[in-house]
Amino acid sequence: MTAQGRLSSFFLLSLKVVPQIPKADLSPIIPTLLKTSVGTILSYEHQSFTYSETPDRADLSFSQMSYFGTISIGTPPQSFTVIFDTGSANLWVPSVYCNSQACSNHNKFNPSQSQTYQATSTSVSIQYGTGSMTGFLAYDTVDVAGINVANQIFGLSTSEPGSFLYYAQFDGILGLAYPSISSSSATPVFDNMMSQNLVNQDLFSFYLSPDGQSGSVVTFGGVDPNYYSGSINWVPLTSESYWQIQVDYIQVNGQTVACSQGCQAIVDTGTSLLSGPPTPISNIQNAIGISYNVNCQNIPNLPEVIIGINGVQYPLPASAYIIQSDGGQECTSGFQSMDIPTSSGELWILGDVFIRVYYSIFDRANNMAGSKAVLLALQAIFASIWETGVIPIDWKTGLVIVIWKVDHTVLWDILGLLKLLDITAGLYIGTVSDVQSGGRTYAFSPDDSGVHQGVGLDKKKSQKTLMKEYGVLNDVIATNNYNRFTKYKGLSAEPINEPLRNYMDVEYFGNISIGTPPQEFTVIFDTGSSNLWVPSSLCSSPACTNHSLFDANKSSTFQSSNQNLAIQYGTGSMTGILGYDVVTITGIEVTNQEFGLSVTEPGDTFTYAPFDGILGLAYPVISSSGATPVFDNMMDQGLVSEDLFSFYLSPDGKSGSEVLFGGIDTSHYTGNINWIRLSSQTYWQITVSSITINGKPVACAKSCQAIVDTGTSFLTGPIDALQNILKLLGATKDPHGYEMITCNRAGRLPTIVFHINGNKYPLPPSAYVFEQGPTSSTCYLGIQAMDIPSSKLWILGDVFLRKYYSIFNRGRNMIGLAKSV
Repeated sequence: MTAQGRLSSFFLLSLKVVPQIPKADLSPIIPTLLKTSVGTILSYEHQSFTYSETPDRADLSFSQMSYFGTISIGTPPQSFTVIFDTGSANLWVPSVYCNSQACSNHNKFNPSQSQTYQATSTSVSIQYGTGSMTGFLAYDTVDVAGINVANQIFGLSTSEPGSFLYYAQFDGILGLAYPSISSSSATPVFDNMMSQNLVNQDLFSFYLSPDGQSGSVVTFGGVDPNYYSGSINWVPLTSESYWQIQVDYIQVNGQTVACSQGCQAIVDTGTSLLSGPPTPISNIQNAIGISYNVNCQNIPNLPEVIIGINGVQYPLPASAYIIQSDGGQECTSGFQSMDIPTSSGELWILGDVFIRVYYSIFDRANNMAGSKAVLLALQAIFASIWETGVIPIDWKTGLVIVIWKVDHTVLWDILGLLKLLDITAGLYIGTVSDVQSGGRTYAFSPDDSGVHQGVGLDKKKSQKTLMKEYGVLNDVIATNNYNRFTKYKGLSAEPINEPLRNYMDVEYFGNISIGTPPQEFTVIFDTGSSNLWVPSSLCSSPACTNHSLFDANKSSTFQSSNQNLAIQYGTGSMTGILGYDVVTITGIEVTNQEFGLSVTEPGDTFTYAPFDGILGLAYPVISSSGATPVFDNMMDQGLVSEDLFSFYLSPDGKSGSEVLFGGIDTSHYTGNINWIRLSSQTYWQITVSSITINGKPVACAKSCQAIVDTGTSFLTGPIDALQNILKLLGATKDPHGYEMITCNRAGRLPTIVFHINGNKYPLPPSAYVFEQGPTSSTCYLGIQAMDIPSSKLWILGDVFLRKYYSIFNRGRNMIGLAKSV
């Protein structure tokens, strides 16, 4: 459907603030009321808990101001309040299976009450800075501001340890970051909105209202010009994981006090403050002349902090970076110390302190973040005419503005502004005493005729206030060593480069170790299977006599299980048992990794193999006995900076092959990476549109399915489909069934072209013809006919992958291919 055919151009989440203030006495709250906006689209909860370490104190104040809204899950819908968090990627809510204290006072999802619920066997575990959850994943319909997202995967918590989530005024979290950081590779909500064509544009935007005002909004699929002034300044992302950008510098009074060489920053609506490394944060506060606690009366005298991003200056006034609480009686710094080492230098978090000043647009289509100055015209008008008598007041009936001693010019300015904001108005001219004594007032309410679809939000007591009321705040601070930046732990991980040995252009393998102390093994890194297994001291097969054997008795960290294991490969098999231990790959320790210990390895295949075992890199769904694959644990334990790995397979027996976990090595390819969406999240399976020779289709004329498999040496396909190709090549079979030609014909053979997702991937004869030796006149083809039962699958093995650098992206469920160099 075209954009013109849509019901609306974008969707809004909304709420209305309901301040709990007495009508009778206005004078004590006039300073606060002066900061109240007329917007009634969305607002937030006041909170005061951010973990802060200073030389002489450890203050807890997480979620200084949390912005949250209501969604529903299931059929019929079950409602939940969630934080919309650009610093994480999972959606999760409490479930009826959770017995933690934190689940006792929150809404819980009941699968038995939803007709559209679909269970899975996948577990999920998420660690935030001030809390954590474990549970399992499932699918159901999720409604966000009237957008029905079908078949959305989400987490159902079964455990929420600790006290923080108990006092939270929200039930769960809806992450809006990239899929690459999603725990258990769950597809984020906004990715499904895009893939299901539920939004006009592949972007969303945030307006966060300041000072407890209503009007905050997250807009899915559009940008609302009512919330900003000036032009959009687009900032390219430096990483498609978090919403990460480059900051050029941070200045106070014209002097650079931080990020003098540039630094990385994450734009995060789920973090309250502006956070950075301890020393630069201290430099900023010293330049401003403040410490953690601030004299509220000094705020007008404090300088701006200037953040330079992509050639544009973003000023933060003191009113933005000083947090006022307890009715303006207590003021604290909005800067927060943290230290997260990353491969690209120091990391900063531009949280709500920054986003309240700058309207923020998160563009997934162009992978950019945009900022505009937040529209503060309304607050400015109210402040300028305070002397003539304007008091904005939020009642349950809507916004009330009481006006006295005001001339007609100012009055018409106010009415014009209210009309611009689609707010209907009634007026009463009188005195403050009239209002205090119950005089007549008229409510200003939003017009309900607009096209925006809204979800009401509530403003409730902060977690800090609740903890104080229950008398547990000091105990929580004293007994819990929370790190609020735990959710960024993956950024501290460097890509893991595992060198591979090229064995005659047939097999590529590398070294790992298992146990404590480590026992070393040579394994094939195989994208065509999912289990890790090695021979064990329990094995007496001939294949185990000439390979390294794992001895469980020699590892202090080994844990046994009662599960058996059996795996059948195309050219061999193994049976054994499962156990748990530490697995080390290039110095990176994967703890509690499940792996197989072979007891039998029948036949000759593994006897003559130059490797000990196999490390599978396919999806968990095809893992024998349900064992969790190594890379899944790498992702869950935050050991990789990105949820992907990449292969470079060197040709002609050369060295230099590698598998890189958590990154992409640009030195191994040329040109662009072409991304291909998986057709099945089991093997790394894709759709091939056709296979041609000399421009004519020779196979897959109506498309076919193929597995990209580093553990298969040849290019294989169904017998009937390959016959045409082999006939064109003039191949004959040797006694062992391998296809062969005379070597003097190799240079005259055609290029085989694979057409995949609109791109051509040519394989010249130099890629698929192998010489037996310098004196042999017979050459083998790296092409083999093979029927896989119940399918017509092709396998793009090492013959193909030597020509194309391959990236296996679990975060996006895609494969990237680029021409190898």
